[in-house]
Amino acid sequence: MNEMYAFIEAEKTTHGVAFLCRLLNVARSSFPAERDQHMRTQLIAHLEELIADTDKLSDFKRGELRGKIADKPGLNRYLRTTPAGKLRIDTARIKTEENLDGKYLLRCSDPKLSAEDIALGYKQLLEVERGWRDMKQIIDLRRRRASTGL
Repeated sequence: MNEMYAFIEAEKTTHGVAFLCRLLNVARSSFPAERDQHMRTQLIAHLEELIADTDKLSDFKRGELRGKIADKPGLNRYLRTTPAGKLRIDTARIKTEENLDGKYLLRCSDPKLSAEDIALGYKQLLEVERGWRDMKQIIDLRRRRASTGL
C-alpha cells in the first residue's frame, strides 16, 4: 500500500490526487494520513541524527544545538528537554499527532458559523488560490514566449 501512496505523491502534480486515487482504487481520505506519517518519520529520523550523542556535549553546546533546532518548527515540535538539560525525542507528542494523521483542523473566529460552513469556506479559498496559481503560470508562459519572440 505504501508504494501506491508514494506513486500518488510523486505524480500528484501531473494528474491530481483524486484521479490517481480513483485509478488505483485507493481511499482518498487515507492518502493524507499516509503522507503525514511519512513526513513525521522523516522528521524524527533527522532529529535523532541531530541529537545523537548530545549527552556528551557541554550544557552550552547542547543549548546552542537546542537553539538551532528551535528555529525549525518541524523538528522543534518533536524535541523535549529534560530537567537536566538533555535533548530527547518527545514520544508523547508523536503519539498525540499520530491520532491527527490525515485530518484537517480548521479555526474560525466567528462562533455563529457551523462546521460545514467553515469547511465550505476553506474549500472555496483553496479553489480561488488554485485558480490564481494557474493564471500566474499562464501569464508566465506568455511572458516567456514574448521575450523569446515566439
